[in-house]
Amino acid sequence: MTRAARSWTAAAVLLIAAACGGGGVATPSPSRPGPHLGTTDGCPPSFWAKPENFQRWEELRPDAVVGVFFPEPEQYAEMTLADALQATSASDVRWVLIQQAIAAMLNGAHESLGYPYSRYELGVDGRPPIVPTVADLLQTGTEDQMAAFARELREANELGCRLELIPTPP
Repeated sequence: MTRAARSWTAAAVLLIAAACGGGGVATPSPSRPGPHLGTTDGCPPSFWAKPENFQRWEELRPDAVVGVFFPEPEQYAEMTLADALQATSASDVRWVLIQQAIAAMLNGAHESLGYPYSRYELGVDGRPPIVPTVADLLQTGTEDQMAAFARELREANELGCRLELIPTPP
């Protein structure tokens, strides 16, 4: 199977899972194109990892498992998104990529943020979609390619988190 076919297959599986209710683990859906794409906002993994910020998650749930989006590497597939964000393993490039990707997915899903990447569609200035790109890199990418995309996502995730300025809803 070609690299592009794997990316489209991964996206199709996620869309089918969403249509079927996601089995109670997650409800992934394609990012809605629109005014929330931009180049001004992005919250880092440490923001999304805080339990008090879980209620700010839009379209994703803290108890969804990593494997719904990124089935490889298998050792991370059963972790919840919240646990994945809270864990540390800076020496594993796959782990760094997964954490940055989860934060990127949350930023891309949040209607109040002008984030430059989209989960399943091209982002600002043709930036690649997060989920299929990361899934493909985890399956077939080199460590250098994974590290490079993790850096790109980290830069976007650190654009500035205006959600920190808004009080957490009760």
